Amino acid sequence: MRFCNDAEQRWAARDQYGVFVLTLTNISGFDLSNVRDFFRAVKGRFDPTWSLTINGATYNNMILDSDDLLVTEQKQNLFTLQVKCRQVHG
Repeated sequence: MRFCNDAEQRWAARDQYGVFVLTLTNISGFDLSNVRDFFRAVKGRFDPTWSLTINGATYNNMILDSDDLLVTEQKQNLFTLQVKCRQVHG
């Protein structure tokens, strides 16, 4: 690229980072407790040291996109939630 004063600007190209919304529908209380334990372990948006594998592709350096976990009880003892996460660097 060139600026108005004809100076040149360059930067390194990078791959696009992954952004995901994981929707968990009608999970049991046991599964919900496992999700909550994981959420607490990575401290919300604090810990970028975990990975996510989807369809054989592994995305490293993931963080949660929120410090809060919103859970709704759709039916008795069945819970639904969305977990938003993104890759912070490749």
